[in-house]
Amino acid sequence: MKNLISFLMVTLLFSAVLAEAQVINRQVPVKETNPQILQMRGPHQVYWSKKKSKNILLISFGGTGSLPSDLKAYAEHAAGLGFDVVTMDYDNSVISTTCKDSKDLQCFDHFREEIATGDDVSSIVKVDKINSLESRILELLKFLAKSDAKRWAGYISNKGVNWNKVIFSGHSQGAGHAAYLAKLHPARGVVMLAGPQDRFADGRPVGWLALKSETPRAKYFSLLHEKDFFGSEYQVAAMKILVQPDKHEDHIIMRDDPVQDAHMSVISSRFAEPWTVLLMKAAR
Repeated sequence: MKNLISFLMVTLLFSAVLAEAQVINRQVPVKETNPQILQMRGPHQVYWSKKKSKNILLISFGGTGSLPSDLKAYAEHAAGLGFDVVTMDYDNSVISTTCKDSKDLQCFDHFREEIATGDDVSSIVKVDKINSLESRILELLKFLAKSDAKRWAGYISNKGVNWNKVIFSGHSQGAGHAAYLAKLHPARGVVMLAGPQDRFADGRPVGWLALKSETPRAKYFSLLHEKDFFGSEYQVAAMKILVQPDKHEDHIIMRDDPVQDAHMSVISSRFAEPWTVLLMKAAR
């Protein structure tokens, strides 16, 4: 049985590699989606396959100081699997671990909330409603639907984004934003890469991790590297809160590959196999 599973995974990965040759990448300057939205690091990146779409949207967020294009390998692989992919530009200039030494028990919560929704609640970031992740996602999808309604219009309605067709994903800081948005919206699933990092230095729990989730707890997944300099044990602790503690191991792929930078390695193509496994689980 183990050999059969390995054969099927190799076959699936080989098919994905072939499919990646059919992937199209479009860069969308942020102001084209709405002139009031500021481009922070680079244009939004959009990926899709010439082959039939799964009609599932992967929305990805990079880590602190990253460009949307830094997730290129991951996004192209996902598009090769049939996902429609957008990698978002947003204000990622403040690292979430700024809150680690704060005495404010809601520091992490407010940091995530303001970036995600634009509510004026955080003292360490300044993001208004139009520049929030929620607004950026909706305006990008509306823009894409104007040029290709067949592919993109199904992800929005007159009520906003059709979250049930969305998988949130992100790397590092972006992993936390993905999980936070999944708390707010009934997404199809969440795939986190090397995150979230949210923890207080003295061990106090971070509040938002335990919030009621609109996305089923069984649909949170993560890829971690054991040697991550942020501490994989803290990322595992976060996953225990996000999912049932006695089930968390079923939701994590932990790798210990010898790499130069463990934290960044999980967005390199050497991890295509676990990407596939987790994306397929989230898509079910």
